[in-house]
Amino acid sequence: MLERPPNDHLFGQGYHDDYAQCKAELEETREELDRARTLTLELEKNLEQMGRLRVDLEKKLAEKDREKLRLLEAKEQECVALKRQYATLQQHNRKLAEKTQRMEKELMQVLAKKYELVEAAKRDARREMADQERIRQQLREQNRRNNGSAAAATETPMQPPVHDPRTVRSTNALQELRDFFDE
Repeated sequence: MLERPPNDHLFGQGYHDDYAQCKAELEETREELDRARTLTLELEKNLEQMGRLRVDLEKKLAEKDREKLRLLEAKEQECVALKRQYATLQQHNRKLAEKTQRMEKELMQVLAKKYELVEAAKRDARREMADQERIRQQLREQNRRNNGSAAAATETPMQPPVHDPRTVRSTNALQELRDFFDE
């Protein structure tokens, strides 16, 4: 605060009013200065705090970026491993498909061969049955001829009783050979 000037009585009342006004302005200026200093200190404090906060946030961001990069690298490695595994599985599946196709082809060949054998067996059975029926008819016819003429019975040699188609076939074959050579 300002004190009274030493020669205050010389200047009069006007000076005193100016002096009081200056003193009031000076007081206001000091208060404004104090407020400005306080505000400046608070702003500096806030600025320092914000600076520390920014540094902390930048550290956290850098750490998160590093973590994301590590995670990305891990995912890329996992992706590469999965692609390799997928390729291996595809190759394995191709081999299995080829093996299955070969086995199906072989199975179809076996089934075709079986069908041919079954059909051949059926043909042979039908032929055998036809031969047996023909032999039976020949035997019946031969029995009728043998019973009908007694002279024919003395000319032909004695034949064993016929019950089996194989015996009948062999007998007929022998008879045909005799007839062939006798003519």
